[in-house]
Amino acid sequence: MSDIKKILVPVDFSANSDKLIDYAASYAAKFSASLSLLNVIEKPMAYDGFGSAKFEEEMKAVMEGKMGTFMDEYQDKCDIREAKVVIGDTVDTILESAKDYDMIIIGTHGYRGLEKILMGSVAERVVKNSPCPVLVYNPYK
Repeated sequence: MSDIKKILVPVDFSANSDKLIDYAASYAAKFSASLSLLNVIEKPMAYDGFGSAKFEEEMKAVMEGKMGTFMDEYQDKCDIREAKVVIGDTVDTILESAKDYDMIIIGTHGYRGLEKILMGSVAERVVKNSPCPVLVYNPYK
């Protein structure tokens, strides 16, 4: 098994994101690994014409503010090297980002609602297609 030094943690700022980061931080500490947080804003254009560049910019600014709050809260608890907010397809963006990491720690529950029923969970699709190991965390267990 190769060394785990860089862990990617996708977050969606749902209530479970705090639990996920706490878990990822404790896991990273055991390996002396750094964490990188990633939030993906699903591109509104994917829904056939809904959305605009202004809406995307406003949404990104809101999410960057939330990411800043997470950074402030967790920076002293673990080594967070990077925190990014990206607009795009959630699964594709996570998988593309994963190429630079040794592991992904992802939650089983987030803000997916109807899309989860229709398309399958984000975690499931990441597990099936990831270029690196994926640890799936269930905040309810």
